[in-house]
Amino acid sequence: MRVLKVLIGILLIATIVVFGGFHYWQKQLDGPIALEEQTVYEVPRGAAFTRVIDDLVKRGVIDAAWPYQLLARVAPKATQGLRAGEFELDPGMSGRQLIAHLSSDQVVTYRLTIPEGWTFRQMRALLDKAPKLDHRTAEMSDEEVMAALGHEKTFPEGQFFPDTYRYHKGVTDLEILRRAFDRMQRTLTTVWDERDDDSSMEKVEVLEDRAAVDPIGELNHADMLKYITRSLTHKERFII
Repeated sequence: MRVLKVLIGILLIATIVVFGGFHYWQKQLDGPIALEEQTVYEVPRGAAFTRVIDDLVKRGVIDAAWPYQLLARVAPKATQGLRAGEFELDPGMSGRQLIAHLSSDQVVTYRLTIPEGWTFRQMRALLDKAPKLDHRTAEMSDEEVMAALGHEKTFPEGQFFPDTYRYHKGVTDLEILRRAFDRMQRTLTTVWDERDDDSSMEKVEVLEDRAAVDPIGELNHADMLKYITRSLTHKERFII
């Protein structure tokens, strides 16, 4: 009987310890992180979860690594989706929210605006100065850039849609150019589909004409769309 009481006592103490430990662990994950002001944190590409957690401790974002290391053991799926990139971390977010945020697609983004009427040379200079881009084209000639985009025999002037493009750290300048190129082709295709069936011009001729009419990019985008529309809806080519 006495032995039974001892065993029950031990079991009770163990239950209290386990319950208390579990409660403390959950409190660590659900409580606010240690930040006092908003900061940007970068998850390196290919970094392991434990490495990121250790780094967050060193940077004072969280107080201890063990709650997150335990989470990785107990619920591995919750810690396997970290995404590489820069993230804004806010004071007051919980440990769970921190992990969820670092696993989301809410990376810090930057904006780059290609103004209307800019030449390819001006666009390239803008890209060379853009922060956080992976600069691949700085040492390339215009011909090499177009070849890298898969259009090696294409004259670059007039081929890129002026607009504001968003990107995150690590995106290449070639990707920005590819987006702008594809956007211009889609715009041209839309106008092309609405053209006069009697038009004898090919799509490539329109852009070649655009470069001939405006070789240094002085016409604004609205005028160029007007020109493209005119060119495709009439047999004659109009000079604006």
